[in-house]
Amino acid sequence: MTDADTPLDGHRYGARMTRLPRAAALTLTALIAATLAACGSSEPDTTPSSAPASTRPAAVEVECVSAERAYNAWQTDLFVPKTADDWAEANEGQIQMAADRGKTFLDNVSGYDSQPSKELASAIAAYNMEVAFVNLQLGLHGGIDTEAATKAASALQRVEIAFRSWKSAVCS
Repeated sequence: MTDADTPLDGHRYGARMTRLPRAAALTLTALIAATLAACGSSEPDTTPSSAPASTRPAAVEVECVSAERAYNAWQTDLFVPKTADDWAEANEGQIQMAADRGKTFLDNVSGYDSQPSKELASAIAAYNMEVAFVNLQLGLHGGIDTEAATKAASALQRVEIAFRSWKSAVCS
């Protein structure tokens, strides 16, 4: 190794070792911001229940179609871990795929005013947070422990439950 190859801090791998925690911290910060945005206000929905028949069904139909498509894309991806065992054995590519699909799913269901929609978005944001923690753990420790894998699998199940609840409340 020549002087030109030596990083400023004098360690051969110093720059690479600091990039990972910084990237993980940025990812975590972005997910926290997304969680806060998805949760929105805790005030009850103030939309009148007797909306004109000509506008409400179309808006609900758009919401239902958009969220169902996003859910199907998220839920049926073969490379995204589903169980705690899958999460424990996941590689960087699978976790990145889970993070990307979760972000897309959240983007598609955020912004609707009904309480079930807000609860679904909140469940997805919590799932995305668990994926970020799994990603951080894999990057820092080279593996995923059982507790983190179980939390990620549980968060995924909570999203599925929230989706079914949302669908029966909004799209029925």
